Amino acid sequence: MRNISLQEFGQLLADYKPAPGGSEQGFRDFSAAHLHKNAKRFYAMLSLLEKYISPGCEIHDFGAFPGTFLYILRHFFPDDNLRLNAAGLLINDDFEVFMKTLSAEVVKVNFDPAYDGIWSGEIPSDYQLPAAVNPADIIIASEIAEHLINPRHLFRIAARSIKPGGVFLVTTPNIARIRDRVNLLLGVSPNTPLHEGLLHDKQTRWRAHIRIFTMSEICEFMTDSGFEVMATGYSDDLPWDDKHLLKKLIYKIPSFRHTQLVLGRKK
Repeated sequence: MRNISLQEFGQLLADYKPAPGGSEQGFRDFSAAHLHKNAKRFYAMLSLLEKYISPGCEIHDFGAFPGTFLYILRHFFPDDNLRLNAAGLLINDDFEVFMKTLSAEVVKVNFDPAYDGIWSGEIPSDYQLPAAVNPADIIIASEIAEHLINPRHLFRIAARSIKPGGVFLVTTPNIARIRDRVNLLLGVSPNTPLHEGLLHDKQTRWRAHIRIFTMSEICEFMTDSGFEVMATGYSDDLPWDDKHLLKKLIYKIPSFRHTQLVLGRKK
């Protein structure tokens, strides 16, 4: 088992160069910016998962775009022959080229049939992983549940697509974070602005945040879907080398932090 240190992860940030390939420099720049902006969350995810990563294991990343965490996994486990799968809807030519450099398979799947008005009955194949995709040892769904009208479908897909004993890592924004508490005190909504979401334009394909959850709600989704909660944790939104003393003091209270992580194991 690897034990990846803060220093090793910091070195990755310092050395990271967007993968060659693809026609648009904008996408490659975006993938690098995504890594730096979310570095603390990615390190927290890596710390929770590294004990479960073994040579040859199958890893599915739900809502993988722009592929940053798969890049991190390939970087730190280059000799483990990990079988990586990037699943979701945000797929373009440059993303597919990037995934090829990581030897990752790309699977197009819609994780939210309720968004398109399909609430009950048989779920079409577009909303499920293809049967040809191997069962996973590890599934990751980072910052996706809050974009779904029916996140239970996401958890059901995970439960159907994972091996017994496999682990499922979910991260979401924390509705109890200090920023949202302060906004509410000031009479400011913590929700996505109306003009960006479904309440303003039902035809939009941009999936803004539908609902932000508490830790207990994500744990409830886990247990209802057949997972045992193994670990929980928080991450903050500070830059990797941030010296903001006030935020660091506030974040000493875990539930004030920006992001929550829940790791479940399939029973």
